[in-house]
Amino acid sequence: MIETVGNVKAKEKYEKHIPPCYRVPQAGDPPVLLEQWIRAKYERQEFIFVEKQTYICNSMEGTLMKKARDEKKYFPRKFVIADNTLKYYVKEVSWFVRYGE
Repeated sequence: MIETVGNVKAKEKYEKHIPPCYRVPQAGDPPVLLEQWIRAKYERQEFIFVEKQTYICNSMEGTLMKKARDEKKYFPRKFVIADNTLKYYVKEVSWFVRYGE
């Protein structure tokens, strides 16, 4: 009984503000999705403190790791999302993909 009630209370606390756009991992999903879910839920406590949910704002900037086509190496690539536009940078060249138009 204590374990069940404890888990229910913990779930209420740590999953209080899961945004509708967030994909909760399911059985059979890749381990990386489960790892990111656990980190978001417990380490960063994103679903307790809404202000930590930076992915629901209107812009985002970061780095993706892109696998080389013919090699087993990964290279960092900068991306910026703003105004319904994804800008993906490869060296000094950028491609633009527009969403929502």
